[in-house]
Amino acid sequence: MFASRTLSFRRWFTAAALLGAVVMALPASANDYPLPAANSRLIGKNLFHQVANDGGSLEAIAKKYNVGFLALLQANPGVDPYVPRAGSVLTIPRQMLLPDVPREGIVINLAELRLYYFPAGKNSVTVYPIGIGQLGGDTLTPTNGDKNFRQASEPNLDADGQYSCALPGAGRKTSGSRPCRAG
Repeated sequence: MFASRTLSFRRWFTAAALLGAVVMALPASANDYPLPAANSRLIGKNLFHQVANDGGSLEAIAKKYNVGFLALLQANPGVDPYVPRAGSVLTIPRQMLLPDVPREGIVINLAELRLYYFPAGKNSVTVYPIGIGQLGGDTLTPTNGDKNFRQASEPNLDADGQYSCALPGAGRKTSGSRPCRAG
């Protein structure tokens, strides 16, 4: 009887720990920012949050302000991520530097784990958090529920042909009917 109770507790504890890890790893949604002047790269403003008596975890606060958990943790060193001290003031990291690239289309900054989208004809940028995960196996990588509305069986990834020489492939032709060069 004692062994079955221990096994049941272990299963419950493992399930709770896994659920907590998945919830903490869920990505934040996108944030829209107006573009700064052409000679500036700084967007957004840091916000401040005073922890209430009931506190709430850093994960809940990150979700409320639409920022990543790790970014919030790094902006507030020494704060207990599970039970922040009531009355303490947390920095909400909403200020960032745009990559030093032309402000058009999609830009991925792997070091920051961010995707920047500069919509054509608009004076704004949308910033999405990205992550690196694993497919298959015994690991569970959470997804954010995005949908693929249109999928081509052989997409034309080289529409204007400018990458066929710079990115050698395996000798297959792209859908733009330009041959890829084998390395």
